[in-house]
Amino acid sequence: MNTGMEMFSAKHYNLVMVTKLGEDGERVAARFLERKGYEIIKRNERLLPFGEIDIVARSPHGVTVFVEVKTMVRAESGLQPEDQLSPAKIRKMVSAAQAFITKHPATVEERAGWRIDAVTVQVPSAGPLTNTTEDVIIRHYENLPSRI
Repeated sequence: MNTGMEMFSAKHYNLVMVTKLGEDGERVAARFLERKGYEIIKRNERLLPFGEIDIVARSPHGVTVFVEVKTMVRAESGLQPEDQLSPAKIRKMVSAAQAFITKHPATVEERAGWRIDAVTVQVPSAGPLTNTTEDVIIRHYENLPSRI
């Protein structure tokens, strides 16, 4: 019998929630960077086979910055968004950044160069992020390859 209602499994629901949380985190991270004086150039740039660059921005000093955003709900286990930044992930980001530069060479100012950063967003619960969400912890890590 067709009731007109779609059935979703818990697995599907969790995937939707995680995707929404990630999108919200990227939006919060972009606003955070803008408040620090960064200009957002592009968001969610797919560069196969390397994956996606969450944010491409220009720093206040003219450096082109490729930003990986990691968003998590605060866990009692102590797991942090930073724990998801593996050396393999950073190598993939470097390859994606190089592919982006090849595709858009005018994006990088020769004298200023480019770097890989991460912005982590940690939220108290899995609800939607809004402009009034309190207790959101945002951290910005600059120049990742030299730090990991």
